[in-house]
Amino acid sequence: MSLTLGHYLTLGAILFALSVIGIFLNRRNLIVLLMCIELMLLAVNMNFVAFSYYLGDMHGQCSCSSS
Repeated sequence: MSLTLGHYLTLGAILFALSVIGIFLNRRNLIVLLMCIELMLLAVNMNFVAFSYYLGDMHGQCSCSSS
């Protein structure tokens, strides 16, 4: 079984939903709130990388320079 784009998008949606739930449930502790925001940004970034990989556009991921 290979991982498809849908698997990565589902995982990103689950992480994003968990972070939104964490933000709404916990408004008193600043550190946990920042961790939920970090998890939200991680989910969005993972979706960007998955789309970039499956579309074959690796311009933002390579640190090598091309001449």
